[in-house]
Amino acid sequence: MRLRTEGILLNSSPVGESDLLLIFFTDRLGKVQVIAKGALRSHKRFMGILLSLNHLELELIPTRVRETGYFLNLASLKKSRFSISQNPERLGAGYALAELIEKSLPELSPEPILYELLESGLDRIQSARNFREELFYYLLRFLEQMGYLPSLDFCSVCGAKLKFEDAHYYFSVRKGGYVCGNCQRKPDKSLREISAGFAKTLKALRRLAPSKPAQIRLLEKDYRFGLELFNDFIAWQIGASLKSLVFLKQFE
Repeated sequence: MRLRTEGILLNSSPVGESDLLLIFFTDRLGKVQVIAKGALRSHKRFMGILLSLNHLELELIPTRVRETGYFLNLASLKKSRFSISQNPERLGAGYALAELIEKSLPELSPEPILYELLESGLDRIQSARNFREELFYYLLRFLEQMGYLPSLDFCSVCGAKLKFEDAHYYFSVRKGGYVCGNCQRKPDKSLREISAGFAKTLKALRRLAPSKPAQIRLLEKDYRFGLELFNDFIAWQIGASLKSLVFLKQFE
């Protein structure tokens, strides 16, 4: 039985001399593994459209060997993200969103809200002038939808409401959010000291509408610290770090 769906290509890797293993995030199936037979040997069949982050229309055929796998029968390009690849930092930001989806979600579990978030997030990273702010905004949106949103208003240890009146704050990777002054005294090797400005920025990003992250401006030091913080927090939550966030640290 052939199945038609739309999907965003998250990742690809060679299988043997001629095939490609593709990881798609689709609107109907969720995350799915797909084999593109002969894709490495002949570029005419898929016309060079099997590029990561591209949005494709797919026709899939279930395989008999792999329980959760499909063969790619037909593919057509719905939206190209080739322009992202012309800017390595934008590309890394786009990959970070794709990598979070790939590493955190099970296969064959549809997530329509996350699918729409990934589509809009990649669009913003592709076109927005301040794509760094867009990256942090969408990382927070993804984490919220996955049930991993850090506590940004209340102490993650005791639940006390935070007043944001101090010069610095602390974030506990293990506890999952900001920590009040009283709880900062408790032993926790995962505590990260955060400036008041960046603490308030994360809180503001969490509340903004999708069209508003451009109103936020991240300081260079806050952006670089944020990459580390997000990576540490995500690694603790899903058991895997995001190589794309590490890659982004090289840009100034």
